[in-house]
Amino acid sequence: MTNAVLEKTVYVYNFDFLPDMRLTENKRKAQSTSYMSYHSMSTESREMWGWLFRHKRIPHFDVKVGLEWTIYFESWRSAYDPDNVALALKPVVDALKDVSVIRDDSGKYISHISYSVDIDKRKPDRTTLRIIVKE
Repeated sequence: MTNAVLEKTVYVYNFDFLPDMRLTENKRKAQSTSYMSYHSMSTESREMWGWLFRHKRIPHFDVKVGLEWTIYFESWRSAYDPDNVALALKPVVDALKDVSVIRDDSGKYISHISYSVDIDKRKPDRTTLRIIVKE
């Protein structure tokens, strides 16, 4: 009997930005945001993140990858609910596809997407992306 070991490579990228929290469902309801204004905010967010991904020179992955996001806030009082973070990350994942980091955002190329919210009083308001490649 042999013990199989699943090898994986993890690429970690840090961004001094937060996803656009105006795109969360709670913000949309509170501000009565119209579909068109939501669409333009989403497009703006997608383009900004695409530029950031190109600037970091994130390589192209032609294999199935996992995407793990951590959003850091200064305190729990300023943090957003984790379920709202998911909506704000949609244009960010689309930007990965736009700049060809991933071929597509379907299950054929993404094994999982996870996100978490954490506190970092020393360096808040940032986003960490981990791209996990199983070999």
